[in-house]
Amino acid sequence: MRAYVRAIRNYNDALKDGKIAGPNAKIKDPAVYRAITPQGCNPDGRVNEASLKKDLKFYQEDGLVKGNATVEQAVDNSFVEAALKDLGPYKPMAMAGKK
Repeated sequence: MRAYVRAIRNYNDALKDGKIAGPNAKIKDPAVYRAITPQGCNPDGRVNEASLKKDLKFYQEDGLVKGNATVEQAVDNSFVEAALKDLGPYKPMAMAGKK
């Protein structure tokens, strides 16, 4: 989990103005940059529970998920919480070193 959170943070630090263009962006071919659609990740490794709840409700209403499962039953934040105890909260690279 620590490696995953570090990777998310490196990815987020490569984003600038909604594009992969920040200080961690190492792709040399500009055509690759134009072809990539960046996606968002929580830099502290947490899942978007509100979004998962909307998805689950949709699938339940469509009959694709049966039963009374809840997002709270499925999400276990213990691993991410343990990783964050070691890594600390996210500090964007652009803010590193500023007081």
